[in-house]
Amino acid sequence: MAKEYAPAMRPLPSTFQIGDAFPQNDPRSAVAVLFVMASHKVMAKARAASRDSEACDQEERLALLEMIGPAKEAMDAFRVADSLGCFKTARNTEKALELARHESDAAARGSLYQIVQRVRNQAAYHWDCDRIQAALTELQGGVLPLNAESSDATMPLIGAITSKILERFGINEPGIFPRLTELAEALGQLGLVLYACHTQAHVRNPHPEPTRPMGRPRTARPTVKAATEPGLDAI
Repeated sequence: MAKEYAPAMRPLPSTFQIGDAFPQNDPRSAVAVLFVMASHKVMAKARAASRDSEACDQEERLALLEMIGPAKEAMDAFRVADSLGCFKTARNTEKALELARHESDAAARGSLYQIVQRVRNQAAYHWDCDRIQAALTELQGGVLPLNAESSDATMPLIGAITSKILERFGINEPGIFPRLTELAEALGQLGLVLYACHTQAHVRNPHPEPTRPMGRPRTARPTVKAATEPGLDAI
């Protein structure tokens, strides 16, 4: 008769209590969570934008603009978190911290933050109609494909307006996009490290023992004794 064995259950996942990792009476808790959220969003935007290496110029411009708002929010959150010492215990993050501090510096000439802030306030999350008017004025003699039956019929116009607005901001698209993507990756890495710093010390069930379901007791597996002499069957 075949023996039946109760299958071992999968180990329970590790957990942590939010109040232990991010106590409400610590002013750094909310700031840390804000940075974790903001850095995750800008990193996700950057990876989605760079996933398609054959994107047309219009799509690249729109992808750049879609990263502007999340990038500014992440840089704002980073500066506050950094000022509160949230990254003091972070390890192996020297390069990411150096890049984030330089590009997020609101006072540093030529920093990404200075560029992002201007664009975000007038041509990304908050559109300035006067800038659209100025772009239209310059493009009055331009000719664009109609693409009337396409779901992306508006892309040529949006791409042309976007390009002209960015140009008037003095933004060199081939140069700004890699910088913004690199910064997004650095901020995303710092967000993951900060999350780990807060949670790792409060992990529950880090290596739980496999458990078996209640019910029928396990039957001992029959043992097999090896033969010790030639011609002697195993018992």
